[in-house]
Amino acid sequence: MLMAANASISMQGSKGNRTLSAENFFTGFYETALGEDEIITEIRVPKSAAGTISAYAKFVQPASRFAIVGCAVVVSKSDGKCKAARVAFSGVSEAPFRDRDIEDALTGQAMDEASISSATAKVADGRSILSDHFASEEYRQHFAEVYAKRALMAAS
Repeated sequence: MLMAANASISMQGSKGNRTLSAENFFTGFYETALGEDEIITEIRVPKSAAGTISAYAKFVQPASRFAIVGCAVVVSKSDGKCKAARVAFSGVSEAPFRDRDIEDALTGQAMDEASISSATAKVADGRSILSDHFASEEYRQHFAEVYAKRALMAAS
């Protein structure tokens, strides 16, 4: 959700303070850009503009409750059309990521089922999709599309 919300994360360590976007902070599976001698001191989430709606949908692993697929969206709308969208996934690839193809496909379009289905048709295109004993690559790819649609429909 922090990626979709355009959050920034501030850290402090022996070399001083630094701030990274959430997009640059999360680097891999259970990995971040946080240094060994650093602590997080602040997380900033910008105030949303009028007409902005956020949503999160996830398919959970029953025992751990971690997301096998999680999709966070922040959509700014005007007159029923998408002015801007930020779509982020977790659990799909080695690291959380934004899907700019979905974002671009939605911008300027009506926030309806047809445009959302069209925008999510190639979810995570070009990404390496995880495959493990919880979900195969194909299964995860399918659920990425399903949960992107759910989150976007909730924000529509």
